[in-house]
Amino acid sequence: MILNLIKLTEIRERSMRGGAQKKFTLGEILVNPKHISHLREDNEYKRQIRAFRSWPHGLSEEIELTRIYFVNNLETSSICVVGSFENIALKFRI
Repeated sequence: MILNLIKLTEIRERSMRGGAQKKFTLGEILVNPKHISHLREDNEYKRQIRAFRSWPHGLSEEIELTRIYFVNNLETSSICVVGSFENIALKFRI
């Protein structure tokens, strides 16, 4: 079976100093479109990054973020990726 994985840039969160401080970093991720439940603009995550003054190196503060929600069996999870809702939806042909 061949999987059509989509490569995206994820923003990852790391808690530091007992959770009082957070650091956000970028990383590549391959996503299986068959497990996507829905997409949503993620302005709240952007506010959190600004609040902790931890904008990932090399990323413009003007960039848009999208949260991708997954369903696998009965579990739900999500990730935040770089890109507008429209661009991410186009990558998955939604």
